[in-house]
Amino acid sequence: MFETGVFKTIIKNHRQDLKISRGKKYFVTKNQNSAVENSKELAEIFSLEEGAPTDYYPHILSLLSDAVNHTDNAQNAFIIDKCIHNKYTLVTQNRLLGEIAFKYGGRVNNLYEFLKAIK
Repeated sequence: MFETGVFKTIIKNHRQDLKISRGKKYFVTKNQNSAVENSKELAEIFSLEEGAPTDYYPHILSLLSDAVNHTDNAQNAFIIDKCIHNKYTLVTQNRLLGEIAFKYGGRVNNLYEFLKAIK
């Protein structure tokens, strides 16, 4: 899954890179899905991650909120929670998000390494 900032970068600059990895699906949140559902091209690449947050969510959100007051904290906490729970890799450029995911046993990668791996 992609944290909010990376998702926006991918949609804007790296669609072709994701199309290369045919047959793979990448998961998005309900908020991110609004950018996907209007594009057949993107709908073939992304799938909606549904479901309620797990017990990790409040702790993750608290850590994010204590560190920085940002409008994307709730969404990014949900993304981290889902990555941990479902054993997805979190792709992030944000060190704090990566550290929190790693602290709870999540797998983390940055955008550069992710793009290199799918080509």
